[in-house]
Amino acid sequence: MTLSSETWSFQHYRSGRWTRSLFGSQQFATSVYRTELASRLEGLGYEIERGQHGQPEIKGSSQEYLEASSPRRGQIKSHLEEIGREGAGAAQVAAHRTRHSKVIQSPGEVLHRHRELAAQYEYQADWVVSKALGKEQRQEIEQPKVAQQAVTYAHDHVFKRSAVQDERAILKAAMDRSMGQASASQVRDEFDRRTAQGEFRTIA
Repeated sequence: MTLSSETWSFQHYRSGRWTRSLFGSQQFATSVYRTELASRLEGLGYEIERGQHGQPEIKGSSQEYLEASSPRRGQIKSHLEEIGREGAGAAQVAAHRTRHSKVIQSPGEVLHRHRELAAQYEYQADWVVSKALGKEQRQEIEQPKVAQQAVTYAHDHVFKRSAVQDERAILKAAMDRSMGQASASQVRDEFDRRTAQGEFRTIA
């Protein structure tokens, strides 16, 4: 089927009718999770930035503190360096390969470790929280505008590869673009609105 440049379509999927691999669904679910996480953190006043693999991270903490507070991250990073791989997919495989039985600690032991770590790194986490509490939440009116811009980006970006695209790919591109400045539901609502207007068309 040949589509004119004025016509944009996506492959619609329903339960039990996946048109792409399970990996595609996993990527989409990851984008939904990251979008909601970033959106809620920003709503609490935290500043968000993109991590190495596109994940949302809270600004204000040094890389040294982040690595010290997350030993698993260091294990995964070391394993990736050993096997000469990089990327989110390789990191997931490395996470499984380096997983060991967890040592159960009491809540008091966990709290004590966190306090020691905080003191070692000059209480960076406390400073980040204090800054977030003193910051006004962003105006909700901005979020629909961000969702509009994100869907426009997805429209222009995803269809460069093909005139027919999976719905998940479009929504994923839009959510990744917004990086939590709009929620997953707001991106979805904007996408549905423009679908109703005929900008996107469902094909069998």
